[in-house]
Amino acid sequence: MVPTPIESNAALPPLPFDDPITTTDTVPPTPNTLASDAFDNPTTQLLLEWMWTGSDRKSCEELNRLARDVVGHPLFKVSELVGFDARRATAKVDTAIARHTDRWEEATLEIKVPTGHGDPLPPFLVHGFLNRSIVEIIKSSWSSIEAHASEWHYIPFRQFWQRPDGRTERVHDELYASEAFNQAYEDLQRQDPEPGCTLERVVCGLMFWSDSTHLANFGDASLWPLYMYFGNLSKYVRCKPSSPSCHHLAYIPKLPDTFYDFFLKHKKEPPTADVLTHCRRELMHAVWRHLLDEEFLKAYKHGIVIKCADGIVRRVYPRIFTYSADYPEK
Repeated sequence: MVPTPIESNAALPPLPFDDPITTTDTVPPTPNTLASDAFDNPTTQLLLEWMWTGSDRKSCEELNRLARDVVGHPLFKVSELVGFDARRATAKVDTAIARHTDRWEEATLEIKVPTGHGDPLPPFLVHGFLNRSIVEIIKSSWSSIEAHASEWHYIPFRQFWQRPDGRTERVHDELYASEAFNQAYEDLQRQDPEPGCTLERVVCGLMFWSDSTHLANFGDASLWPLYMYFGNLSKYVRCKPSSPSCHHLAYIPKLPDTFYDFFLKHKKEPPTADVLTHCRRELMHAVWRHLLDEEFLKAYKHGIVIKCADGIVRRVYPRIFTYSADYPEK
């Protein structure tokens, strides 16, 4: 059974007088900068915050809160409400949030086609590869207050069981208690830190999973989703449908039917089974070349500075531990 990815929605930005959250090496978009491009003025932001929070039925207490926390706020200016329109202001905020959060992108993949003999063929292009940035998912998930802060494991450990006969036995049950995770953490601590950085360095354990999924009980319509999990969370948390710990990363494309015409046009003969198998493999490599981009490689080497869900700023280094998948070339 294919797990249903459940992801949390992006939270509204706090007011500009709150503490900003640092999630990248460079200064990220903060409420202070968001107020300048997402809101017309602080008064507008205060009104929108009041509209979006609290109960859905504005009671006397809600009216008191409006007067106390909005109208009575030092930043509130009645003059800034001239021409105010709630729908327009809301649309402006939505646009600003979309620019600063991880989102789906559509890319074109390029694969090389073997010829065996003769002149090389031009690259074959596979359009419509839908995907999200691994680094952006890490940033948003590790800093989210909904990311099970109390259950997040930043430092790995080894578990042992004292048997009744006195012997000690190693317990293998979680990724963060595995030898591979412990070794990756120890290797990270031995390497030289970033210049001038004294932050705690931790490993982000990445786990990938993919499988072709049929969309109906009849026909051959299918999708090939790719999911990403964090091994820093217990498997008992990751497997809960109510847990926002399964992250939808990409839709792996299949070699399209147009490849047959492409090959026939250039080679004057249809592709063999071996050629098709080779190109399906090349397509999978192209998928991962795109996902493991320069941004990911930089994060892998230098880490990402994130204010984690527990309020502590750490330098996070992504490491890939597992990839559970079927065989696309078959």
